Amino acid sequence: ASSRLNLAIRERLGLAYSVGTFLLPLKNTGLFMLSAGLSHSNQLKVLEYSLKEMEKIPETIREEELAAVRQQLKIAAVMGNERITSLASGAGRDLLYLDRYVEPEEMLEKMNALTLDDIRAYLKTIWQREKLSISVVGKPEKREKYEAFGFKA
Repeated sequence: ASSRLNLAIRERLGLAYSVGTFLLPLKNTGLFMLSAGLSHSNQLKVLEYSLKEMEKIPETIREEELAAVRQQLKIAAVMGNERITSLASGAGRDLLYLDRYVEPEEMLEKMNALTLDDIRAYLKTIWQREKLSISVVGKPEKREKYEAFGFKA
């Protein structure tokens, strides 16, 4: 998501200095966060384009993107297993989320088994417009402007 948003909002449209996303999946809940560094005059435009881009992702994600993400995750897994702090952190995360330790081989098997349909289904669970909230650091617009995008006051 970060790459797509960065390309669309920062590179193509020039509306933000930086664009990023963060995912914190938890057992029964989680957090997906989108952030952008921008000038006040671009605030609503960036919000509009961000929502549009995020809504397109489940239907426009391609096999090449999935393959690239798989490769990045494999490299991160191999590199992470070389540091004791990464191993300990990963084991703790497994225990917290899954109540068991996941062997690296099992993780790689599951990663390789993921399909585009799996990814699309997951994205639809975390991207539900009616559950979105917004936080603005700096000078916010009037409440009605955000409500027009579906955010509740």
